[in-house]
Amino acid sequence: MVLLLLVVVCKTSPAQNSRVKIGQSFLFNASFWEGKLIPCWGGELAYEFSPVEGISFSLGGMAHYGFFRKEYDDTPVFLEHDFLIGIQPDFRIHLQDMYNGFYLGFGGDMKLLVARNFFPPTPNDPTPTYVGIEMFLGATVGTYYQLSHQASLNPFFYFGIGNQNNNEHELNFRLGMNLALNFHKANEKPTQ
Repeated sequence: MVLLLLVVVCKTSPAQNSRVKIGQSFLFNASFWEGKLIPCWGGELAYEFSPVEGISFSLGGMAHYGFFRKEYDDTPVFLEHDFLIGIQPDFRIHLQDMYNGFYLGFGGDMKLLVARNFFPPTPNDPTPTYVGIEMFLGATVGTYYQLSHQASLNPFFYFGIGNQNNNEHELNFRLGMNLALNFHKANEKPTQ
């Protein structure tokens, strides 16, 4: 349903340089205070538009799942299961042609973290769960490789830094690959 809504918005948008992007990514949450790095796998759906040449805005939604093996002195080994769902707004500067080359993005991300077995399980609470909001300021570097006049591949790397007093993780980074589609060019012939 959300994908259909984004396609309609992209198709009817006055911004000719707009893209709907869908893909997968790997998210890594790091906490130096707890000494853990949690790998998570998930997907993304985003809408990016360019009001002027060389500048674009992107708003993405993402969901990731991962787990981390925990061990405390007085408890048996258990797995922490993390589910994260969030958004990432980004302001992007394109260093080459629009949607055909490198870009730098500046923004952040906000995620809802639901961590099952965040604390050691007990007989009274066999699956203790933590729920919290995490916010990061970050930067993205990526590129577009044109596949056709309507589709591009968009590999990217995002790095975010958060406040340790408000977040369970101080750092996160994401590596991903999106398929970017431009529905305005569906009826145009490619230029040579």
